[in-house]
Amino acid sequence: MSEPQGQKPRIELSLGSTKQVGEFDFAKCIISMSRDLEPGEDPSAALHQIEKVLSDFLLRHLGAARILPADKARPQPKPTMDPALASQIENLPWCPGHMPGREWVLIGEHEERLAPLLIELRNMDSKSYLTVGDFRYRLEGNFIGRYPVRKGAVAR
Repeated sequence: MSEPQGQKPRIELSLGSTKQVGEFDFAKCIISMSRDLEPGEDPSAALHQIEKVLSDFLLRHLGAARILPADKARPQPKPTMDPALASQIENLPWCPGHMPGREWVLIGEHEERLAPLLIELRNMDSKSYLTVGDFRYRLEGNFIGRYPVRKGAVAR
């Protein structure tokens, strides 16, 4: 394949990394670099050179980044639920989820008992969680998912 007159071949490489910053929050960084190849230069060697520069950058900057989890970065609404209603919600027939400790309940089957929780959840960002007692609740389509609140981690 021939290059247009006066133009050098160009190479480009993109690298990315994802860092967990909270129980359900992640920060993602993607960087790219491109450059022209000199006549006779080995493209593989040039790619390795770019990869080293990008890898060093990611390691240095993402590793040192202080990124707040989303639930700490934006203020969370405080639940104004009556403790008796909270207990009623906690005692619904929650179905086991796909991961241990996680559970769900269909809204249509318990809409009246879920009404106070639904009001709170519908007033929040759809990706936010509402903590009530020992669980974090989230509206997920036609059901509500709940996840146990993690207690302080124990050093091993």
